[in-house]
Amino acid sequence: SFGIELGTGLKYDFSKRIKIKTGLQLNFTRYNAHAFDNGHPIATSITMLSNTGDAAYEVYRISPYNSSYGITPVKLHNQTYQVSIPMGVDYKIAAVDNLEWYAGAAIQPTFVLGSRSYLISTDRRNYVKESAMLNRFNLNAGFETYIAFKTKGGVTWQIGPQFRKQI
Repeated sequence: SFGIELGTGLKYDFSKRIKIKTGLQLNFTRYNAHAFDNGHPIATSITMLSNTGDAAYEVYRISPYNSSYGITPVKLHNQTYQVSIPMGVDYKIAAVDNLEWYAGAAIQPTFVLGSRSYLISTDRRNYVKESAMLNRFNLNAGFETYIAFKTKGGVTWQIGPQFRKQI
């Protein structure tokens, strides 16, 4: 589904080749799950791990949504609102006139401000609406490479891929 990222950033020239960067980013993420409405609630469970990760336990919930059969097909919208502070470094690989090529890496602490989440049950038969089980604090790491183009008016445009992984 449609999502959006908005933000602003600052870069500081640490040396001729290295730039330190930080910023503020707002994210709206969304994805869909296809399910069926049963018309009545069904008891189901989700297997969880303790905070130390050494013990599993069951959380029991009810849900009207089934993953494989039911009365009416529905689309469940999972979404989050997040704020993050990316911090990283860019390294200038090459430069010719007003064209520069960079590689960069960053970490991005992220806080989930709000969410709507449907989790799949342990037996993978039902979807449970349970936003409280999402991690409110996450850490992302990213790597990017991009070409920067400086216009005569002083505006710098950059284009290139970014690979980001939630840790």
